[in-house]
Amino acid sequence: MGIEIKIKQIASDVSGYDSSSISNGSKVTNYLDDLQFAEFFLDVLKEFSLPPIEDPTDLSVYTVQDIIDHVRSNLPSAGGDAFYNATLKAINSQFGVQLSSSTARRLGNFQGLVNFLYNARNNA
Repeated sequence: MGIEIKIKQIASDVSGYDSSSISNGSKVTNYLDDLQFAEFFLDVLKEFSLPPIEDPTDLSVYTVQDIIDHVRSNLPSAGGDAFYNATLKAINSQFGVQLSSSTARRLGNFQGLVNFLYNARNNA
């Protein structure tokens, strides 16, 4: 099941709305009250094993697409765990480092990875 479909299904499960009626451009407050949003967002984070965003309290600014984008930008790899693990193994082998998956997730982006590799190589 794709990210968008899964997120809409979670919203549907929490809100009672049919997932096909949930629009990407709609604000989450169109479907969820404060308590439902908290449940929905925790379910999304758990489903995709993601860290929380800094301040999810201002519900009026979040659209369904914002939540989808947050998940996509924080997933380890669009290719799934097997691809992600193979990539980590290749990085460790190629650069002679020991980059764990938990450390890689904390790096956050490509620049974080470059900095990690630079520091690891210079401190070796």
